[in-house]
Amino acid sequence: MTLTRRFESLPTLRAISNGAGGPLEVTLENGGLGAFALFYGRELRATPLVIAKPPTWHALELLLEPGHSGRLALDAFTASGQRELVFLLPNDPSLIGIPFHLQAWCQRGLAGSMRYSFTNSVEASF
Repeated sequence: MTLTRRFESLPTLRAISNGAGGPLEVTLENGGLGAFALFYGRELRATPLVIAKPPTWHALELLLEPGHSGRLALDAFTASGQRELVFLLPNDPSLIGIPFHLQAWCQRGLAGSMRYSFTNSVEASF
């Protein structure tokens, strides 16, 4: 059986939530060596924010508000351009079913010519 992968515009983000008290499994793909910062937020912006100062980064979708958002991880991509992260979600019954959103800022390259972009946003829940 041959698996065909659909076209993806890099960088990409995928997340699987296993519910309150379980793991949140996150996969980031950048296409090569680089760095990333992964953020979460309770809400999305009404329209994506475009940051127009060089370097230009497009489509910040998370609404970053104190107490309702934050940074989950800051790390680097190896030469494979892929990272898999696991976070343990709080085991709090009052959070069950509450959605949250994830999005990452990515840098492709570590020296010389670098390119910056945001991943797609993903919704998960406790």
